[in-house]
Amino acid sequence: MEIIIKKLFTIPIFTFLFFSSLAQERTLQIIDRSYADINMLNGLYNVRLLPCSFGKEKFVDTIQFKKIEQKDLSEIWLIYSGFSTNENFNQDQLNNLRIAELNKKLPFLKSTTKIKWTDMKIAGLNNLDTAKEQFHGFVLVYDYKAEKTLGPVLDRHKNWDSIIVVVDVTTSMLPSLMELNKWLDLNYKNKQIDRFVYFNDGDGIPDYMKRLNATGGVHTDTSSNYNTYVKGIKKYMIMGLGNMDIGENVLEALITAQKFARPGSEIVLLSDNNSSPRDTALIDSLKLPVKVIACGVNDCDINTSLINIAYRTGGSIHTGISDVRDFKNAKYPKEKEIIINIGPKKYITFGRSLKCINCTCDPDLKYF
Repeated sequence: MEIIIKKLFTIPIFTFLFFSSLAQERTLQIIDRSYADINMLNGLYNVRLLPCSFGKEKFVDTIQFKKIEQKDLSEIWLIYSGFSTNENFNQDQLNNLRIAELNKKLPFLKSTTKIKWTDMKIAGLNNLDTAKEQFHGFVLVYDYKAEKTLGPVLDRHKNWDSIIVVVDVTTSMLPSLMELNKWLDLNYKNKQIDRFVYFNDGDGIPDYMKRLNATGGVHTDTSSNYNTYVKGIKKYMIMGLGNMDIGENVLEALITAQKFARPGSEIVLLSDNNSSPRDTALIDSLKLPVKVIACGVNDCDINTSLINIAYRTGGSIHTGISDVRDFKNAKYPKEKEIIINIGPKKYITFGRSLKCINCTCDPDLKYF
């Protein structure tokens, strides 16, 4: 359920006057979780958390406001549970009071309309104790230091069409995802994209419950409106909170993407370079080339597992700034090792896969 809220507030007149200078447009998203561990976002460099007291508009820790800057502030998410034992409880009124409190603490908000606002209701809470434990308040998301990923690659390859984007929406990807949202806003009219397949490695289930090709947390949208994908990125990232596993169900998501492929479809994987797929045993289930975009490479080597997805499927490997290698004519020798260069790095065939022999900062913990 997703709707746009654009209304006058039903709260006292002084608050109405306070808001009259800024008509905020807020998108409502229902997050299908019984609990979402929002505090997991606290360690991200481009995120600030401002918790409120349960059922009240007051902030728990006002010291945090000293760390808030206006520059590069891109989005504000209002997180709440909507749970109450009081039949006269008015969630809209509480939300508006919380926003009024935020504006008092951050007066620059009343003079800008560039910030995107999203209300996120955590659905499924059914008892008071759990509701009190749930985070209530604001998540502030900044643009700075975000690496440009999918956009620049598509800009370099305007011949790609009917694209199925398979995107990692775990929290470590948030800076790249915010940049992706901006690109969609500016460029989606080109309509290169047919579908998004999101993966978050299990919708927050405990690690011990994850099973090969049945972990879950794989969701898909298709739409002529780019906002569907922007909303999906945030929704399925929040649904995945609680996941502590370093590995991710990348191949499971790619297998799902294949089911929607048509003649001429391009499968493009947008994945965190610093997290390795933990389901690489499924590689032979991939029958179509995968164009792999490694996000967050920075000063490290490209993750060998991501290179091998491109190599084994006859796809290609890319970063936000360059096209690294096209493997559509690659050979798979069985009896001897052949050196393959990817930039300054040297790879040898290792069975049917590649192994780097001079990488010093490969995030991958193991090879195929």
